[in-house]
Parts: sequence; C-alpha cells; structure tokens
Amino acid sequence: MSEQQCDDMVACITAFQARFPGAGISRQLVLRNRYVFHAGNPAQGLFLVIDGLVKVFKASRAGNEKIIHVAARGDFLAEVPVLLQRGYDTTAQAVADAVLFHIPEAAVFALLGESPLLFRQLLGGMARKVHDLVQDIESNFKAGHERVADFLLSHAAERSPQDESLSIVLPIKKTDLASWLGLTPQHFSRILQDMRQKGLIEVDGPAIRVPSVDKLKKGWLRFGRDESMSPAAH
Repeated sequence: MSEQQCDDMVACITAFQARFPGAGISRQLVLRNRYVFHAGNPAQGLFLVIDGLVKVFKASRAGNEKIIHVAARGDFLAEVPVLLQRGYDTTAQAVADAVLFHIPEAAVFALLGESPLLFRQLLGGMARKVHDLVQDIESNFKAGHERVADFLLSHAAERSPQDESLSIVLPIKKTDLASWLGLTPQHFSRILQDMRQKGLIEVDGPAIRVPSVDKLKKGWLRFGRDESMSPAAH
C-alpha cells in the first residue's frame, strides 16, 4: 500500500509493519480499566488506537483525576514524551476494551524519516490536542450548564440536517465525563437533572436525547443566576 492510497493511519501502520517486520511494531489488547502507561514511567514508544477508547489524564496526590483527552481509533498516545525523549507525563487507561499499536521509539524516528504522511498525522494530531486544551481552558470561564450544553452540541454535526433532535450515547462513564468537563460528579448530575426538568434533554442511562437542538443552543441563556462561577460551584 502506497502513501497515496493510505487515508487511514491504522491501515498505514499495518502496511509499515508488513514492510518492516523487524521494527518491533506490535498490537496490544488492553482490557477495560487496565492501564496503557503510567505518568513518570520511561516513554519507550507511542501508541496508535486501533479500536476502543482510552482516557488520558493527570492524577493528583489525593487521587483526583482530570481527564485531558479521550482517544479513539486513529488517535496517537504519548507522542510528545517520545519526541522529546522524556518520561510519560500523563496516565492512559482503557475505558473500553482497546486494541493498540505499540510503536517503539526507534521505529517512530525511522518511520518519520520514511513517511511524510506519518509526520503530518503526528503534527496534525498534536495541533488538535493543543486546540482542544485551549478550548478546555476557555470552558473554565463558562458556567457548568454551558459546558454540558457545549459537549452535547459538539455531536450535532453527526445528525442528519433534517433532524431537529439529537441522540447521544455517552462514550465514557458520567463520572469521567464530569472530570473531562471540569465538574464534580454531583454538580454534573444536578445539571443533567435541571436540563431534564426544563425539557432540554431526556436521559436514559448512558443515552441522552436532545429533543430540540435549537432550544438547547438557546437554553443555557435561561438557566438563571444560580450558576455561580465561584470555584466551589465547580
């Protein structure tokens, strides 16, 4: 398979693995809740998600987690520590059974020289993560209701343009989603309950239905003044 035929990074790495069997590229199965790597350990290679979901997070000494990124198929993990030749600065854990390519450090640099596509994919992926981090910082200035609404509305592009409603199955546990949005689980639950009472969403376990995307876009403006921006409320 040539690079011109490669429009999926997983397929490209599969092709590279066949061409360079001695590079040490391997597939790994990481079961749900098992760890891919831990912060502080030497970064011996990067990972490419083939299937499943992996959360990347920082943990405090008290055990509190702040989710930075949830990786799905085609996403790289640990590219920055490998390129900087440092230890892992985050922890990665499978939130669903995941299949990953492990690409050893030496193979990464060999492939970067061999493949302009891999270089572009790595650069593009890191650029998206920086963009997401900037958006995450900006979200800290928003009230909790707005953060939840923004997350739900980020899935609106996946629906048919003719559909007024939107249906979502949460990809991760609600406690993890709360961490990702910078909210406590209790605050997140209160927000969902308030949105449900206002008729903006319907909740059935991990499934959330938005009856009217347009109403949700405008709904947070009507949430009231009880959404304090003080740190205690978040």
